[in-house]
Amino acid sequence: MSKALAFLLTMALGAVVVGSAQEDSKAKQEHIILTPDDIKWGDAPPVLPPGAKAALLDGDPKKEGIFILRLKLPAG
Repeated sequence: MSKALAFLLTMALGAVVVGSAQEDSKAKQEHIILTPDDIKWGDAPPVLPPGAKAALLDGDPKKEGIFILRLKLPAG
């Protein structure tokens, strides 16, 4: 086997392994569907207008990383 062919086979195998690892990490993430009754609303942080409500849908805003927060703001 030539060195060029061995190199190409090694690169192809590496791409398959890396692609499989990325696919596994995607498979572990799940989508969650919430109905309006599932959402737990509470008072929003005081930086928002009085009467504002907030619901944390995913993640933790106190930690590094992505989080999803839904807000209800009073009219005006």
